[in-house]
Amino acid sequence: MENIQEREISQKAPMPLSPRLSIYRLHPVTLASGAHRISGLVLILFVPFYIWLFIALTGSPEEFQNAIDVLRTFWGKAALWVVGMALIYHLLNGVRFLTIDAGWTDRRDLMRSGAKVMLAIAVVVAPLLGALLWL
Repeated sequence: MENIQEREISQKAPMPLSPRLSIYRLHPVTLASGAHRISGLVLILFVPFYIWLFIALTGSPEEFQNAIDVLRTFWGKAALWVVGMALIYHLLNGVRFLTIDAGWTDRRDLMRSGAKVMLAIAVVVAPLLGALLWL
């Protein structure tokens, strides 16, 4: 015989196995974590750029000058800005994750404040790095 709880559960609408992203609110911790993943992806996707740059800067004087000329273009500066921002953010947010994993900042309020600090650092550093590259 079926008990009452099992009958009530079977009459409810089935819950999705994997919730859609649209039901989540974007908290600072969520944004910081997502930005960390995106910055890591950017760093990986730019590996061919790093290899080309390393080969060009250590090659002949002509290859060196060609690399410098490419880096002085708008797209070269934009690539350096994207890679620089990804590197800075990923490094600093990685340290934040290490402090959480070590148990030093694993309280909810410390995680939120740490995420807010990381996002604030990104907002402050982005124009500074841009000004450094374009001036």
